[in-house]
Amino acid sequence: IFDRLTNLQMVWLDHNPNLGGAIPQSLSSIPDGQMTAFELHGSAFDGALPNNVDWAGIPDCTLNGLTFDCPLPTGAETCGAACA
Repeated sequence: IFDRLTNLQMVWLDHNPNLGGAIPQSLSSIPDGQMTAFELHGSAFDGALPNNVDWAGIPDCTLNGLTFDCPLPTGAETCGAACA
């Protein structure tokens, strides 16, 4: 899905407790530095976070309260992600 959204810069799916599941691995096709907001807090996303994403490089990245598969990709903890 994300591989077709070549100009995507912001994702706000926060505060939607009925939205969940795995974040598509195709998120890693968005060029580093292009994504400026990625907010999912208050939702039900889980599974494995895409590895080839510069999580620490997303200025407005909020995954607080969400638990993903361990190990977390580098930088995901800066967004508030936890692993189980």
